[in-house]
Amino acid sequence: MDGELFNSGRIILITAPVDMRNGICGLCSLLSAWNVDPCGEDVWCVFLSRTRRIAKILHCDDKGVLLVDRRLTDHCFRKLAVRAAEAAAHPLTRQQLIDYLNGENME
Repeated sequence: MDGELFNSGRIILITAPVDMRNGICGLCSLLSAWNVDPCGEDVWCVFLSRTRRIAKILHCDDKGVLLVDRRLTDHCFRKLAVRAAEAAAHPLTRQQLIDYLNGENME
C-alpha cells in the first residue's frame, strides 16, 4: 500500500476494537463517541478488529464515502501502547499509517 490516498486531512486510529460487521453507517455512528464528524471534516478514520488482522478506513468527501478494508494474511496490526487516560482515538502521520497498514512497527 503506497498511501496516495492519504495525502490530505488528518488521520485517526481508533484503538478500541470494533466489530468488523459494521459498514459505513455503523462506523460513522461509532465516531460520535470521539467527537469526530467524518463527513464534516477532512479525516481518515482507521478501525481495527479485535484480533487486529482486519482494518477498515473510512473517509468522506464532497463526492461520497470511501470504505477501505485491509486484511493482513501472515500477522496482525501492531498493538499501540496507549495510556489508559488517553482517548481511544490516536492521531497518526501519513507515513505512520502506511507503515501500520503494511504490518510494520511504527516509530
